[in-house]
Amino acid sequence: MGAPESDKSPARWISEDLDVSDADAFVEAVAERLLADGVPVGRFAILLRSQHPTLMGRTFLWRKGEGVTLTTVPEQTRAEERFLSSAVYTVFERGETIRRRLCDGEGIEEFGLLKELAEEGATDYLTYPIPFIGGERQAVTWTCFEPGGFSEADIAVLLSLQAPIARMAEICTLRHTMESLLNTYVGPGAGARILAGRHHLGDSDTIEAVVCFCDLRGSVRLAEQYGGERFLQELNAFYSLTAQPVQAAGGEILRFIGDAFLAIFPFNAFGGPAKACEAAMSGATLALARMEEANAARRARGEPVFRCGFGLHVGSVLYGNIGTPDRLEFTVIGSAANETARIEGLSRDLDEPILVSDRFAGLLDRDWRDLGEHALKNVTRPVQIYAPKRD
Repeated sequence: MGAPESDKSPARWISEDLDVSDADAFVEAVAERLLADGVPVGRFAILLRSQHPTLMGRTFLWRKGEGVTLTTVPEQTRAEERFLSSAVYTVFERGETIRRRLCDGEGIEEFGLLKELAEEGATDYLTYPIPFIGGERQAVTWTCFEPGGFSEADIAVLLSLQAPIARMAEICTLRHTMESLLNTYVGPGAGARILAGRHHLGDSDTIEAVVCFCDLRGSVRLAEQYGGERFLQELNAFYSLTAQPVQAAGGEILRFIGDAFLAIFPFNAFGGPAKACEAAMSGATLALARMEEANAARRARGEPVFRCGFGLHVGSVLYGNIGTPDRLEFTVIGSAANETARIEGLSRDLDEPILVSDRFAGLLDRDWRDLGEHALKNVTRPVQIYAPKRD
């Protein structure tokens, strides 16, 4: 089956007709348009490498009759034999275009995936690089399941899409990279606001939220014992144990402040204050449990254990940009944020890993231990402090 001649080439309809604001929709539209033009595509994939600390990239895979599936590829895939022996790896590393007529048995033993596709009934396979402006190679794969495979006219059409797909894919990738880096460095909530245009000095919103502050105890001792790079590794290990559970519970970490971090649980993200408080308590409790598990192994190795305190409070905070016109930070400010840090500061003196304010305790139905009123530094009113009931 060959592709019919048209006054409008595929390169032009990709550039002029297709929306690239949604990568899934773009991939599906390309495949469906090729089918409508008579090119027998049964499987189409775009493989895009990412600038992300834990992901190698993303794969958008379209199958005829099934639509598009997005798969994230973890960073460790780079070292796996399945990837290193794949046709896509050859495209990434050497920039080669590879075609294998599977109906003739060509290449089935050469690349692992081709054997799997042949077993599914694939008859032809084409992959080539889609180079980005900066020189980085991404990859596209095309698979045919029709008898006889792609015709030479079909191959010509598919090859003609190399440059326009590269440009469209680069637009999608730049958007994703921007979102990914913003989410990594400022958090998903702040990242979304920045992309929506809230990126000027003073842009802010007043929100109701749980404010969470966590601080590592004994960091000076750790710094003196390990110094330099090893101390940085210890800090990262501490944050993996404590900050990740807070994120997993739905908290947004806004700042890492040396050996401490600040996070929020906005009420509107959880459907109300009680659920936000429950999520915050769940994150803090899990963090402490994970830290104690790690401490058991650290004791066995003769290493110093981690100790920390959590302060949980609720109130109105100003959520937005502070700083200078050309150097901004997206964070929360206000009395509730300051009071939360002070509440956490009491945890060392009271020897409690989690302390909450009266406002927080009043929103979460739980057995609390009343630790009395405490004056907070630079805070006018004393605050009634509570701690979770001990097991």
